[in-house]
Amino acid sequence: MREDQEILLCNYRYDPLDRLVNCGLSTQENTRRFYLKDRLATEIQGAILHSVFQHDDQLLAQRTVENGVVATRVLTTDGQRSVLRGVDASGAHEHLYTPYGHRVASSGLLSLLGFNGERPDPVTGHYLLGNGYRAFNPVLMRFNSPDSWSPFGKGGLNAYAYCAGDPVNYEDRTGRVRGLAALLGLKSSAKGAGAPSSVAANATSQATKAMRNITKLADDAYTFESTHKGQSRLTIYAHGSETHSGKIIVNNSLWGADDIIKNIDLQPYDRIRVLACFSDQLGAELALKTGKEVKAYIGPVFSNNEPSKMSKIFNFYNSTKLKDLGTFDDTLRIRKKNPFNPNTEKAEYLRFNYQAVRFLL
Repeated sequence: MREDQEILLCNYRYDPLDRLVNCGLSTQENTRRFYLKDRLATEIQGAILHSVFQHDDQLLAQRTVENGVVATRVLTTDGQRSVLRGVDASGAHEHLYTPYGHRVASSGLLSLLGFNGERPDPVTGHYLLGNGYRAFNPVLMRFNSPDSWSPFGKGGLNAYAYCAGDPVNYEDRTGRVRGLAALLGLKSSAKGAGAPSSVAANATSQATKAMRNITKLADDAYTFESTHKGQSRLTIYAHGSETHSGKIIVNNSLWGADDIIKNIDLQPYDRIRVLACFSDQLGAELALKTGKEVKAYIGPVFSNNEPSKMSKIFNFYNSTKLKDLGTFDDTLRIRKKNPFNPNTEKAEYLRFNYQAVRFLL
């Protein structure tokens, strides 16, 4: 009687940050991967080297060196970084996908990256999102394994769902939580990877700003002015609502984009920032309605200026001679590094991941 034998097709190895750094077919040399922040930047397999050139989140080109021969291909992408066309010395080459990222194998591989700017697995063609956390199957239109944050965490009830069934308007870089992509025809520029974000303190960052003209909307909602990249910016500070997408909470009421425009004069400012939890959709709507650049946050947001401290700052500002100066200097620090202890605060440690998103018309 013939015994079933397992055949090893590929080896996968991860670094201490749980990133896939080595992927080797059993019949080929191992492929080593190198990252720039959370993005794949270089891949080396024997004498073949691939380098990806990008600016912020925009893919630009790919350079391949094989046996001393250099080939460069300029890449054209959509708003979600999917590689649609590559132009090299031989001409332009098209690349087509279904809404969930499936492409026919005969279309060839235009670049190292494919759907949503992700690297397809060399054996299965699936996308190992989160730099190897979970495999997304574009044919089945779902993940192959459940999300560890489901069903009671941010992963939601469906532990296998990809982008909550809406891959056109959303993307999933981390394999955990969907992120807003090209909503309402806007371009989004997400910073960081994946799921919940947190704003608090990072003394080495450039996020320290002087707050001016602090205005109280409610006990836990304020606005203040600042200067960002040489332009005026209004920050709307409030609690967001995970259950009411596109809303913030002001005096126990839910405010959407129209409510903000009605109650707050946004005209004098070059930029707007919505410092609130789950404010990505609200940020997109504000950008569309005002024509201004809006920065918002995909996940929970925490600030060193919690409501109690903002209240003290506001009262101090309005009860001293500082009000004659029209400014009150305090720091607003954006925490981009995980502040939690993985041993004593494991749940918070796993959930943390800074992700701000900017919306531009």
